[in-house]
Amino acid sequence: MWITTRFHHHLVASLHGARGMALSARSGYYDVKHGSLVELGSGWRVSDGTGEVPTLADLERPGSFEDAISRKRREAELLYGTA
Repeated sequence: MWITTRFHHHLVASLHGARGMALSARSGYYDVKHGSLVELGSGWRVSDGTGEVPTLADLERPGSFEDAISRKRREAELLYGTA
């Protein structure tokens, strides 16, 4: 189980199937960033760090990010063309 405050660690770890918890240090910024990954299916919990730490069994396995990756790839191709 991962516990991190960093958005990119949450992103990369969940892309590789890791379960975890994101600690949000600033309401209105980091919680929004981490929340965007949860909405995409990371399965992670976002917390301000004042509650209990969940067990690995309490956390969902990340879903597939294939659709989100495909959408971003199409957007990049529209903006920058294909290689």
